Amino acid sequence: MIGWRYAILIKVRLFTSDVNRSTVNRFTIQPLTVGRQSFHRSTVNRFTVNRKLFLTYKNLYNMRKLLLLLVILVVSSNMDAFSQTRVKAKAKEETQNSLRNVDGTHDDDPEYHHHNDNDGKGLYIVAKGGIFFPTLPEVMSTNYDVRTISETGEWTDFAVTNDYTTLGGGFSAGAALGYMFNNHFGMELGFHYFRTREVERDVIKLPGFSDVSKVYSKQYRSTITFVARGKGKLVQPHTRFGVLVPLGGEVVLNRSVHDEINRLLLVGTPINGLVADIEATAITNGRPTFGYNGAVGLSLNLSKKISVYGEVAFESIMVTTDKTEITDFTLSATIGGNEIPTPDATVGLLNIEYVDELNPSNNWEVDPLTGTTNPNYDDSLPTNELAIKGNYNAVGLNLGVRFNF
Repeated sequence: MIGWRYAILIKVRLFTSDVNRSTVNRFTIQPLTVGRQSFHRSTVNRFTVNRKLFLTYKNLYNMRKLLLLLVILVVSSNMDAFSQTRVKAKAKEETQNSLRNVDGTHDDDPEYHHHNDNDGKGLYIVAKGGIFFPTLPEVMSTNYDVRTISETGEWTDFAVTNDYTTLGGGFSAGAALGYMFNNHFGMELGFHYFRTREVERDVIKLPGFSDVSKVYSKQYRSTITFVARGKGKLVQPHTRFGVLVPLGGEVVLNRSVHDEINRLLLVGTPINGLVADIEATAITNGRPTFGYNGAVGLSLNLSKKISVYGEVAFESIMVTTDKTEITDFTLSATIGGNEIPTPDATVGLLNIEYVDELNPSNNWEVDPLTGTTNPNYDDSLPTNELAIKGNYNAVGLNLGVRFNF
């Protein structure tokens, strides 16, 4: 019976991410200066009095009465014209306001704008999609590329590198429902699907041996954000900030191992001509958690009901591993081209439960300090390993469309 070293097969880190985001659009009505018609009272021309024609007191008295009558007539005529003009101006203003209410024309009437400060109030929906790039990277894995090994087993030509990245990079698509309390402030509840890019990690390459893991994540997320919008007739700035909550999802790790130098053997002497291959898929879930998300962008108002927008968004979230299940595991081996039997995978190999502390009561397989096998390990139970936190920090670009009710 050949003993196999299963401990090196699957080591999974969970990297769970986020959110994207949505924005709000609104219309502002710009002030319109309404011209005021000026009305000037007519003045009565002075009469030039010919003293030769009006010498008597009676004639002077008659002239005074005539002047008074002319003044009364002129003033009365101007008052009627002033009253009629005011009535026409008021009717014109009411007509313009009525038309603005009907067709939603953006006018610059300061009084109209003042009394319609809540025009943006109400429900809206958003459909959006975006692409994200990892940021704030950390050491995700250590990769080994050994090109030559001496007869004594020493590495003579090799390269060891750390891989700095996160699984925050990927694409998202979703929708959001929002409510504006007025033209400037509101709240938004969003849901979106996030799929990360696939990255290689824990790569080991030796002469006659290779071990390569590829990992990606797919998640369903919710966002609750506070929305603030600026002024603008055609183009409006906006910002939003809130919390990001993963609702479900998983990290998928695909691992391929090819061994021609007996590295998978646990006990016994090396076997000439032994070739072993492992193909495994592991699914990891994380513990409940939350993070933060936000965005800054611009909206283009196409009409009173529809607008499009673009924004720069960020997402920051840390997730702790909870459980891992190896859903697909295949170990095949040949000697001289002839297939040989291999043992079945145990429960302990196929299932991992993560804990915050390892102690004698846990079902751990390998001593983390000495690397020796635990004599009390039970492979009929899930293996316990220390929990790991992974980040999905990312910055990206969202594009979307908004529909106002």
